[in-house]
Order: sequence, then C-alpha cells, then structure tokens
Amino acid sequence: MAARRIVSAVVESRIRMSALGSKYRDKITGFTGVCTSRHEYLNGCVRLSLQCEEMRDGRPIGPETFDVEQLELIVDPYRKKGWLDNGLGKI
Repeated sequence: MAARRIVSAVVESRIRMSALGSKYRDKITGFTGVCTSRHEYLNGCVRLSLQCEEMRDGRPIGPETFDVEQLELIVDPYRKKGWLDNGLGKI
C-alpha cells in the first residue's frame, strides 16, 4: 500500500510539473492539443484541458477536458530544456 502511494506521488509530481504547455493525445478519441489548464478535484480526480491547435471556420476549436489517466504525453517543452532534472536523472 505504501509503495502504491509513493508511485502515485511520483506520477502526480510529474504531471503537476510538466502538464501546462505540454502537448497530449487522448488514447480513446485521438484528440490532440496543448494543455492550458489543470483541474484537481476533492475526490482525487485530476483532469487536463487541451486546446486544439487547429481552426474551424477561422476560429479556434474550444478546449476539451480529459482524465489524466487516458492521456499520453507527446511533447514536453520543459523536458527538452532540462528543467525537470531532480539530481537523479531526468524525470
């Protein structure tokens, strides 16, 4: 049980540090976008809002919100610059 909490805390810290500005793809729908906001609820649910980079009729497509577990990271601008080095290697 304690190991699960530690792993969960590590995953949570990675999401918290690299979410905003990173590009994600939803595993279920295939929707791709840049994370513009992070939502954390009292029950522990964490969701990210993704803004699509495409336009429809000359206007930006509105953001969509997804559970963090169903998203896969495509581009993390912070990792490229080495900002997330914790001394033990890259996160």
